[in-house]
Amino acid sequence: MVIVGIKLDLVESVKKLAEVSMKYDFDIDVKSEKYMVSAKSILGVMGIASNKVMELRIEASAQEAEKFLTEISEMLVGNPAQG
Repeated sequence: MVIVGIKLDLVESVKKLAEVSMKYDFDIDVKSEKYMVSAKSILGVMGIASNKVMELRIEASAQEAEKFLTEISEMLVGNPAQG
C-alpha cells in the first residue's frame, strides 16, 4: 500500500481524481479523519472533501502507484509512504 497526502480544494480536482482513478484496477481510497471512501466515487469524495489535507491510500505496488500519482501530481501534498 502507498499512502500520500492529498488536497482537494476545487470540484474540478474531485472530478479529475475520480476520472483518473477509474482507469486503474486497484483500490484507491480517500480518508478524511473518521471517514474513508473510494476515490472512484465522485459523490463519496465530495461528501468528505475539505480544504484540509486528507490521506490517499493506494492498494498497489510502488511501480503501479507511481503512474497513478504522476497523473494527479498537482493535488499531492508530501511524499508517498509505503504502508
